[in-house]
Formats: sequence, C-alpha cells, structure tokens
Amino acid sequence: MASAVFLLLGLTWAAPEKPQDVKLRGELVCLAEEMQRLHGVQIPPVHEHLQGVRAEDGRLFTLLKTSTSAFLFSDARFRGRSLVLTGRTFPPTGLLEVTRADWIRDGKVYEVYYWCEVCSIKTVDPGPCACCQGPVELRERAEGGGPEIRIPPAGGDGRNQHGENDKSR
Repeated sequence: MASAVFLLLGLTWAAPEKPQDVKLRGELVCLAEEMQRLHGVQIPPVHEHLQGVRAEDGRLFTLLKTSTSAFLFSDARFRGRSLVLTGRTFPPTGLLEVTRADWIRDGKVYEVYYWCEVCSIKTVDPGPCACCQGPVELRERAEGGGPEIRIPPAGGDGRNQHGENDKSR
C-alpha cells in the first residue's frame, strides 16, 4: 500500500547507495573556513571548527568522528600535514569515515600510530593505554619498514628520539 502511495505522488524510494572504499591524499581543514576562502561565506572570527578534509583533487569531505578517527580532532600534530587517509565515504553525503591515517614526509608515506611502551600495544587512540592505563606516544614508521620514530608532543622542543631536529614539523 505504501509503495502505491509513493507511485501516485510521483515519488520513488531507492535503497541508499553503498559506502565507497577510498584512499585519498589531503589535509585537515576547517570546512567553514574553506567555504569562506572559496565562496566568500561570512563566518565569525571566533567559530566552532567543522573538521574536514581537502583532498588533493579539491574535493571536500566532512570528517565523521569515530573511534578510529577521534585523534584527528584532538591531536594537533596531524594539522598542516599531507595525509593519506583510508576509509569509506557515504554517498551522497560527503561524509568520510577514516579507518587509517598515514602521513607523508619528505616524499615518503609513514604509518602513524600510538604506542604503549609498557604493554607493547599499537593503537589509534591517543590514550591512555587500554591495558595499563599509562600514557601512549605517537610514533611513525616508513611504509615498507625502517626504524620506528617517536613524535614529540605538540609544542615540544622539535627534536626526535635521536636528539636531531625533527624536520617533519
């Protein structure tokens, strides 16, 4: 009966499009500021940031805050970096669910994760550790292997674990 009503009114119901798997390069942006830059939208000087991603091809996505992406909202070390984001989009919404985030430094892709030294646990949660409740630290490792490098906290002295200047900041 309900489908007959929709047909009489000229309306049809279609199943939602399936989520699309994506892997894209881009950077974190405030979507309100992007709309101001691109289209002259007037936003107040002090405003709530609408977290999003600007892909290299110019597409904009609203970042969906989930357990696998919450760190992108809270850890300032991901801002201003070229990122490789893996996840799903939900047509036609423009929402992006991130399931993995890597970054690019000096032309190389680095896996980025939080590490608990005590429990030897790798996670996407900036802490505390799910096991011991101790602190975790952000680390990177070049895709394909290589040494694991500690990333200093935001506002740190800019030196890596070897005491060298960290040029990735």
